[in-house]
Formats: sequence, C-alpha cells, structure tokens
Amino acid sequence: MPAGGWHQALRDLTRGHGTLLCIDETHTHVVGPGGATAMWGLSPDAVTIGKAVAGGLPMGAYGVSAELGEELDAGPEPRTGADAHALDDDMLTRLIRIWLANRGIWEALPGAGPTVPVPATSTDVSRYVEAYSDLLAVLR
Repeated sequence: MPAGGWHQALRDLTRGHGTLLCIDETHTHVVGPGGATAMWGLSPDAVTIGKAVAGGLPMGAYGVSAELGEELDAGPEPRTGADAHALDDDMLTRLIRIWLANRGIWEALPGAGPTVPVPATSTDVSRYVEAYSDLLAVLR
C-alpha cells in the first residue's frame, strides 16, 4: 500500500509540471464503486479500466476529468479513417524519421508518435529523448 500522502504528492507534482495524471484501474476497480480512485479520494485527469468491464473480452473503458474533456472536445474530431488520414503531415513524418535515423535511431512506426522499443535500455531512451528534443528545438 502507498504511504500516507504519496498520492497527494504525486498529484501535486503532476499539476506543478503540467502533466496529466492517469490511473489504470484494470485490477483495482473491484474494490468497490469507483474503484481505488474513489476509495482513496484521488483526483486523476484520466482513469482506464481494461478487459474486466467486458467479461474478459478485449475491450476497455476510460473516463476523464471535466477539464480534460473540455480540452478534448475543442479539437476537430475525425469521423472516418479518411478524415483521420487527412490530418497526417507526411512531410513532418518523413522529417522525423530521417532526423532520428541520422542520429542512429530507427523509428519503426513513422507517424505513430514518439516510440521506444520495449527492450530499450535507459541509455537508449535518453538518446531518443535527446534526439527528439533537439528536433523540436530546431522546429520552433
């Protein structure tokens, strides 16, 4: 069990750094109505629940805070796959892939966003973050 004050310290840190706090209730939602989030009086920005909401079938559910919901409602929502594809920036995707490749990093899923392979070491992650940060600084 987390030590007293741990969750509040985490929430304070995420708010202080402008980071979303997301809680995975896949296994903890069974403690009662509202899951561990309600039991501990937590205030995450998003909560996820996995397969258990569908009797073991591959399905999930999520909920978000009112503030995050308002922000999500503000961007244009693609209604079809073609709409989503039209939002792609092919030139930016190619630039990212070439930028990273020139720094010894292979982006296996171009356009999927920053991804690091599962067997990556902390050094690998640091190289990736540094290269991606350098690109963002140049693009500003």
